Amino acid sequence: MASLGTSLMLTLISIVFMSIASHVTSNRLTDTEIKHLGSKTNNLENCYKLLKFDPRTTNVDARGLAEVSVDLTSKKANKIHSLINSFVNKIHDSRFKNIQVVFQQLQ
Repeated sequence: MASLGTSLMLTLISIVFMSIASHVTSNRLTDTEIKHLGSKTNNLENCYKLLKFDPRTTNVDARGLAEVSVDLTSKKANKIHSLINSFVNKIHDSRFKNIQVVFQQLQ
């Protein structure tokens, strides 16, 4: 469940950054500005840590930060999708067959 929460947080970050990226000049963002942008999420500390951990955010503007957050979101979503698929493929109990069919249709 933590992975889903992280994915949702990264998606929100991406949307926030993309919406303001066009309004910000192409100057390098400071830590204070990154924290301010992260304050729009439900978990400022995790947002800041996720973005600062990625070496691509060292010298980026708002657009670059949006691109990194979209990439992080995409990678996390793919991991969650793979995890769900592995669970679905392991389901052998007939009580869970409906769930398996639903997840197979999502692919």
